Amino acid sequence: MAFVKNQMYAQFYLLGFIGVLTTLIFSLLSYFSLVDPSQNIAYIFELSIIFEVSVFSFALSYKHKEVTLALQQNELLFKELSHRVKNNLQSIISILTLQRPHLKEPLLKEYMQETIKRICSISLIHEKLQESDAVAKVALSSYLESLSNEFKSFNAKLEIDVSCDSDLYLGVEKTTPLGLIINELISNSVKHAFDDIQTSKIEISLVKNGQEYTFTYSDNGKGYVNATESLGALLIKTLSETQLKGIYTISSDEQYCKRLF
Repeated sequence: MAFVKNQMYAQFYLLGFIGVLTTLIFSLLSYFSLVDPSQNIAYIFELSIIFEVSVFSFALSYKHKEVTLALQQNELLFKELSHRVKNNLQSIISILTLQRPHLKEPLLKEYMQETIKRICSISLIHEKLQESDAVAKVALSSYLESLSNEFKSFNAKLEIDVSCDSDLYLGVEKTTPLGLIINELISNSVKHAFDDIQTSKIEISLVKNGQEYTFTYSDNGKGYVNATESLGALLIKTLSETQLKGIYTISSDEQYCKRLF
C-alpha cells in the first residue's frame, strides 16, 4: 500500500482495476439472474468500459511522464559526472605539465609528455560526452576530429584526414581504448615515420559494417620495419585485442598501416 500511495500512476491502475472488477461482478450477477438486467445495463457497461480505458490511459501517460523525467535527471547527472571527471583529469595534466620542466633526464621528459597526451585523449572523451546528444555515448566523428586537431596544433605541416560517419556513436568503454590507440599511432608516426618527408600526411578511417567496426590508420611515411618493444606498441596491441576484442594487423607496402577489425 505504501507503494501505491507514493506512485500516482499506481493509483490510476488501482482505480482502473476496481472498475474492471466491478463490471465483472455486475456481469456475473446479471448472468445468474441475481440482479435485474434492465435495459440500461448495456449503457452502464459501455460507460464503465470507457471509464476504465480513460483511467488506464491516464496511468500510462503519467508513467511515461515519470520515466521521461527520470531519464532527463539521469542524463544531467551523467553529464555533471563527466564534467567533474574532465576537470579532475585536467588538474592531473596541469600538475604533470608543471613538473615536466624540472626533470633533468630528456628521456624522462619525453615519457612525461607521452603520459600527458594519453591523459588528454581520455579527458577529451569526457568533454565530448557533455556535448553528445546520446546519453553515455560519444560522437566518434567529432571526437576524432578534435583529437587530430590536438596534434595538428603542435605541427603545422602535419595533415590528418579523418573519415567517419557523423551518426556513429560509441560508449566510453570502447571510445577510451580507441582514443589511446589513435594517440599512440599518431605519436609513433610523428616520431619515426616522417624523416626527410616534406608533407606529412595521416589518414584515419572508421566504418561500421553491421555490428562490427573497421578502423584503418595509414600515413605516407617511410614504412613499418619491425615491431618494437616500446610501451606504445604494447598498448596498441593490448588495447586492440583485449579491450576492443578486435583483430590487429599491420600492412606496410608503400604506406605505414594498422588496421583494427
